[in-house]
Amino acid sequence: DYKNTFRTAYGFDFFAAPGNENVWAKDVRKLFSLLSIITNWNAATYNTVKASKGTLGVGGGAPRQPWAPPITPLLIPPTSASTVKPSPVPAKMPTFSPGQTMSPSSKQPQVPSSTSFVVTPPPATRDVYKQPFSNISIWNLPIGASATYTPAGITALTDTTSVAVDPEIILLDYTQPMTNIYYSSAGWGANSRCVADSPLKLILQAPYPPGFFIPDQPRQNYPASFLMPDQVTIRQVQPIAHCSTSQPITVIEATDPAWIHHTNVGRTSVKVTESP
Repeated sequence: DYKNTFRTAYGFDFFAAPGNENVWAKDVRKLFSLLSIITNWNAATYNTVKASKGTLGVGGGAPRQPWAPPITPLLIPPTSASTVKPSPVPAKMPTFSPGQTMSPSSKQPQVPSSTSFVVTPPPATRDVYKQPFSNISIWNLPIGASATYTPAGITALTDTTSVAVDPEIILLDYTQPMTNIYYSSAGWGANSRCVADSPLKLILQAPYPPGFFIPDQPRQNYPASFLMPDQVTIRQVQPIAHCSTSQPITVIEATDPAWIHHTNVGRTSVKVTESP
């Protein structure tokens, strides 16, 4: 499971109780205290930056890093369930392994606008499965030199139930068998997520690896994302649980479909293609 995967890879437990924190937990707490908010960023500014075709960054001014390069191959989402079109398959598709992608924490202090940056030239194209979404998505736009900051004001944490690092299950192997995912009203309450409500209510079907178990963790959000068989559509759910072979996969909600090369802001995917 992800806890053993994280411990094996980095030598620390993913969760640590207050008063018994490891280096990883201390890094997370410090990062929270150093977070800042860009104050000159709103819908109007976003539209200006979006139309700049790479000359502006978040908050205005020259981007600190070049915009993300185009995705190749450019994938076209289905217009409806009845008109699903196969997408070109990259030379190397991701394969499933239990757990999810994680990377070590790194310290990143608040960035004043006068700081010098080393600009890294981007590759000519981008692997959509490693860096998804449009280059005008807020998830990919670089910060601009004119961005202004204010401290986020997140105070030192004393209780891990207030803010915690959530494991997120990311399943990219669309060749796995389509599997029923059912509704459970347990959510974050006292009831078990391992049990679906009766009568059964099907939420969606998604590619799911047989034998991949996700424990009942009522204090965790446990979101999950699935790349669907069309290789374009992403379905997101939470909180997910699959406790044993004899118990169903359950969630309390599924968001509207998103597309791997669109902006995908909010619960509903915004159908905007890349800026040339």
